[in-house]
Amino acid sequence: MIIAPESSDVDQHSDYSTDGMWEFLKQKAVSSTAEIFSEYEGDLTLVVGPSPQPDNQPGQDTLSVPTKHESRRFRVDSKTMATVSDVFDCMLFGGFAESKPVAKPWVVSLPDDNPWAMLFIVATTHGYSSYIPDYLGTGELQTVLNLMEKYAVKPILAGWLQKWISECPDHLPLSQDVAWLIGHEKIFTDYVKANCENARIDLRGDLTNQSSLALCYYASLQGFDQEESITRTRGLFISQLIRYLNVTLSPSRVRNLCERQDKSCDAMVLGSLIEACDDADITHCVASLMAIRRLRLVGEPLFLGTVKELIGIIKKISKSIVSTHTPGCNPFHGIDKFAGGVWHRIGSPLKPETQDRLRKNALVSGLNLKAVE
Repeated sequence: MIIAPESSDVDQHSDYSTDGMWEFLKQKAVSSTAEIFSEYEGDLTLVVGPSPQPDNQPGQDTLSVPTKHESRRFRVDSKTMATVSDVFDCMLFGGFAESKPVAKPWVVSLPDDNPWAMLFIVATTHGYSSYIPDYLGTGELQTVLNLMEKYAVKPILAGWLQKWISECPDHLPLSQDVAWLIGHEKIFTDYVKANCENARIDLRGDLTNQSSLALCYYASLQGFDQEESITRTRGLFISQLIRYLNVTLSPSRVRNLCERQDKSCDAMVLGSLIEACDDADITHCVASLMAIRRLRLVGEPLFLGTVKELIGIIKKISKSIVSTHTPGCNPFHGIDKFAGGVWHRIGSPLKPETQDRLRKNALVSGLNLKAVE
């Protein structure tokens, strides 16, 4: 099964013309007047989607204009719908207007819902496997999950999602948006961490991604402020590295590492530092750092580059130090271990409310994280 990203999400009242699942389902339900699933037993007809409305301009012949927003009719088993959905249970058997009439066919209209999302839900709940597509767009998945949440549908996608994820090596096709929608906390967190490590600040002071696109122009996922999360977490990561650089550059630290307590170690570190900082164009950053330390000021210099670049700079300093004494004279010899432990010290880049939302999404989608990680 493939979940593919789309350029835009499917609106509840779009013409449902996106590629993927909708096109597959349209082939199964060509006519808006025919009952879908009529070959199966059922006591209830759901009419889903708004009535046909011609999309014509003033003065245009209405009959020559194709209609949009066509509804679809589904023959379903009322008890099956009530079993998988608390809302349908209440609607159909709770004495409301949607309850079964005495003398006429049982028909319930749902004009505000997406017919293709409902078709997918009905097919899945009734076990009509021939109606279940292998291709699913991100916007389509979101529409299905939104409809499942609206009707409090039980996690019917559990087996479907788990099978698809198990067939995807290293979860490569699983985009950040899809990980959010299905509530896969580990993969979503990995995306946020990667974004934090690759984010930089441009000349205007905007936080940008590795493609130099400002994150403030990206629409945040519903319930998750990506720009705030990356700004906050990147700041924590940079702060850890700057403090490491500060402590390691301390003359007493350098001499303590040197068996001979030789001041030449200071000179070697300083020379390597200047060269590496000039190459990376961050001399101003380290100069500010050294001034802050010398004057005993509070604060840290602003680093505009990425976390990966700062780690690379420190590693370059480490490699450029040619010690005439012992390997232990290199004050930066522990940079790999330090950098590898920063995420452990910082903790998750996600706030508790974001983690709660992911777990809620996982409940709706039916994703069992323990089974698929």
